Amino acid sequence: MKKAQSAIEFLILIAALGVIFIMALGYFQGNLASKEKENTNLLVKDIASQIQEEISIAAAASDGYRREFALPETIFGRNYTANLTENMACVATSDRRFALCLPADYASGQPRKGINTISKIQGSIQLN
Repeated sequence: MKKAQSAIEFLILIAALGVIFIMALGYFQGNLASKEKENTNLLVKDIASQIQEEISIAAAASDGYRREFALPETIFGRNYTANLTENMACVATSDRRFALCLPADYASGQPRKGINTISKIQGSIQLN
């Protein structure tokens, strides 16, 4: 009888440890998903801020200003779009879960992934 009781207690202990392990795994998985969302949101904000800042620098510069800057191809593996509309620098992931628009000076042209060229010619800011 003593051996059977020990075996049952051992199985109960293993089951309890399994449940604790599964709960801990679920907690860490949720935490990782939260961090991924946070990092994606930060990168969307960084890209929009970079476009806004490049346009602001060009607006403050004198005629003949020209500079190249790079935008990433993806945001943590997600495709995204970046564009200028109504004096706003907008960036959004392709699934539209993350999007941000920041005010920017007027510039003709559109930002693109990879290398971008911004210039100021006769008081007009041109992108690409």
